[in-house]
Amino acid sequence: PPRSTLSSSSAASDVYKRQLKRLGATPIPRWGIIAGKSIAVVIVVLAQVALLSAIAAAFGWRPAASGIGLAVLAIVVGTVMFAALGLALGGTGKAEVVLAVANLIWFVLAGFASLVVLGSQVPDGARTVARLTPSGALADALRAAGDGHFAAASFVVVAVWAALGAAAAVKWFRFD
Repeated sequence: PPRSTLSSSSAASDVYKRQLKRLGATPIPRWGIIAGKSIAVVIVVLAQVALLSAIAAAFGWRPAASGIGLAVLAIVVGTVMFAALGLALGGTGKAEVVLAVANLIWFVLAGFASLVVLGSQVPDGARTVARLTPSGALADALRAAGDGHFAAASFVVVAVWAALGAAAAVKWFRFD
């Protein structure tokens, strides 16, 4: 099974690379392709959130009404941020290397987010550093939204990471 999974992943990445080459040959500017891919990801994520929210509500979840809009905003901005960062990483090297690096980054960012979620159980310095990472800032914004509060500093951090990711994607994303 591991070999077949690797072969499937490799074949999928080859198909994706061919699609990228075709996209690169269109008159659409690089920033337009990156924006389009980010918007498509936002739509899929919002559909997933709606489905998961409906399931949670069926099991008795009742979020604070004042935080729903903030949570949606955090999810949209966070999705754009991660899509831009993913495109910045994904367009820079061979598919196998990018996949390995992305998996490593995913585990590190999951660790930072957990430091934020654990709250007072984590030393203040570690939690502050974690809140400056993409996943930590998004986790903090969502946690605050769940409590009906606006975490302005976390939204600023997410927006800065989104802007940095978009700029990096536009600069380094390649279609070959």
